Amino acid sequence: MGTSFIAGKSVQAQACPWDYETDALLRNGSAIRQRPLRREDAEAWVTFVSQLSPHAKYRRCFDLPKKGLGLEEGLRFCAFEYRDIFPFVAEVTTESGARIVGIGSYYRLPGRQVAEVALVVADAYQGKGIGTKLLDCLVEAARDNGITSFAADVLPENYEMMAVLQHSEFDVRSETIEGVNRVAFPIAELPQDRAKPGGEQPIAKGGQGACTSGC
Repeated sequence: MGTSFIAGKSVQAQACPWDYETDALLRNGSAIRQRPLRREDAEAWVTFVSQLSPHAKYRRCFDLPKKGLGLEEGLRFCAFEYRDIFPFVAEVTTESGARIVGIGSYYRLPGRQVAEVALVVADAYQGKGIGTKLLDCLVEAARDNGITSFAADVLPENYEMMAVLQHSEFDVRSETIEGVNRVAFPIAELPQDRAKPGGEQPIAKGGQGACTSGC
């Protein structure tokens, strides 16, 4: 099964829940697939993280290793129990095959119905609505697992993440603590109105299931 260490916790990996997978259209009309991150993605995960710019890594306060990456680290970071910790990837199809261009995850705070959420999108794919879609998938999975609120620590210069949250139609509250924006919002109801001019649209369910659409 394998073990993953996220936010200092040891997690026993479980089978990937295939019923959270969907295809969607982005703002520019291009297609993207959203699905749970799985152990077989270890090599692709290493490639994705390795290609992030230092600026992207810094702004997102993402749980990433500080030194060089290898397959061993990828296998360790791609093993999850899909309940208290649940990661999603966004991937596009290129001439060389599928490529991960975004990752979002939530981590349930111990003994609570609150989870911390994190998003990171490849530099070349920012501003296309990928973060918004990943957030919606995370919300659906979190609600299915008894989580009622999300929280996140966001650096003030991370305008993209703040924009995703502020335009999500959730009741996002924010306060600045020691130079970091601490945001929190209830996820009792998933925003339904994504069908706005220039907005993103879901186009098809994944072959083995679906996740409702959702920087």
